[in-house]
Amino acid sequence: MSECLIDVNVPAEERPAWAAGYLECGAGLHLAQAQAAQAADDEATEKRTGRKVPTAHRIWQVARRTPSN
Repeated sequence: MSECLIDVNVPAEERPAWAAGYLECGAGLHLAQAQAAQAADDEATEKRTGRKVPTAHRIWQVARRTPSN
């Protein structure tokens, strides 16, 4: 933590330099897509039945696919 705090007593050019970025996670993308599709299905079910679809019991997971599945 002390490494990332700015020490005003240290000249700016002597402070550590930082870079920020992100990675795109294929598993996270597929999880988000599956959750969005399920939410749309739930919404359609709720409109059709007039009852709220229970979702608290859902445990989402992502598994790597192999050529056979």
